[in-house]
Formats: sequence, C-alpha cells, structure tokens
Amino acid sequence: MRRIWTFCWSRLRRCPLTLTYSAILICTGVASWFIDHRIHKAQNFVSTDVRNLERHPVVSLLGSALFNDGNSIFMFVVLIVSMCTLELWLGWLRALGDFLVGHIGATLLTYCVITFGLTRGWYNIGVLWAPDFGISYGVICMLATLVARPPTAQGKWLMFAGAVGFWLLQAPFDIPHNFTAVGHTFALLIGLSIAGLILLRRRQIGPTEAPTQPARDTWAK
Repeated sequence: MRRIWTFCWSRLRRCPLTLTYSAILICTGVASWFIDHRIHKAQNFVSTDVRNLERHPVVSLLGSALFNDGNSIFMFVVLIVSMCTLELWLGWLRALGDFLVGHIGATLLTYCVITFGLTRGWYNIGVLWAPDFGISYGVICMLATLVARPPTAQGKWLMFAGAVGFWLLQAPFDIPHNFTAVGHTFALLIGLSIAGLILLRRRQIGPTEAPTQPARDTWAK
C-alpha cells in the first residue's frame, strides 16, 4: 500500500492542474454536505440548462464544472487519473484545454440538440430548466483523447475500449430523449477527434523530424 501511495504521489505532485482542480471539487463537495441549500442555489445558477445558457452562458459553462454531480467518488477518481496522465503527457495548459473543449463543446452541442428536439417533440417544455452540471463530459473527453497516448496499436485499442466502456457505464441509452446521454456521446466523439488529430500530427512530423523537447510540451508527442 505504501508503494502504491508513493507511486501515485510521485506523479500527482508534478500535476498542479490536477491537484488544484481536485481540491476545488473536494471543497464544493464538502460544502454541499454542510450548506446544502446554498450550494443547491449555486448549482441551479450555474446549471447549463437552456435558460441559463441564454442568460449567462460564460458563467454556466465554466461554473457547471465546479461541481461533481452527486459527489461520485468513482467519477472523481477517474478524473484524477485521466487528468494527471494527460497533464504529464501534454502539460497542464493543454490538459486544461482538452477538458474544457470536451466540457464546453459537448454542452453547446447538446444545447443545439435540445433546441432542435423541442421543435420535434423529443422533449417537454420542462427540459428548458432541467439541471445539468458536473464533470462527466470533460472526463469522457480526456479518456478518449488518451487513446493516442500508448505507443503501440494494442495499447491504443485497449485505451479505446476503456474510454468506450466508461461511456457505456454512463448509460448512453434512449438517445436523443436523454439529453445527458447525448452530451456524453458528444464528449466521446470530441475526445476521439482530438486523439485522431494528435496521431495525424505525429505521423506528419515523423520520427526523424520529431522535436527534441519533452513530450508534455507538444501535442505531437
């Protein structure tokens, strides 16, 4: 157990983004236990439901990522593992960008599906105020991006299976009527697209032209 802790900490201490963000989620999670009514109001304010996105989009898109929906320990652990791995590989700035692209991109695409679906009878009017916040979109995107990380084809396929498996655990059923499942699907596709771009860039650079700086400083490595 001590060796496992030493191994994990030796990597976490080199990941300021992961440590900072996980600390924020712990604080908001603990606060939800002691001041539930105030946190509930804050969650409703930053929820990425249709009405909030139309009234204060920036606050909703960023604020909704400050809460771990349901304080899921499993989701929290997967976040730490995936973000830390991505941060060590690409650096904290690109890891943050990947998370935000998945979180914000999947949210906005889901918003488009909901607004279109309302005209087709997929949703009732109550969906306009349906609470939607959490970290799952960003987590799924990061996991999918990590498909490009393993050096071997077998490793990439295993990572792909892991990302899809995690997506399946989020119950992506009843699409398009379950808008959260729609968001999870978009997040997976966004992450896989980023992984594809990384692999394409790596192929274009080639082994003989690859830069000499550490892998964490470039998307191509």
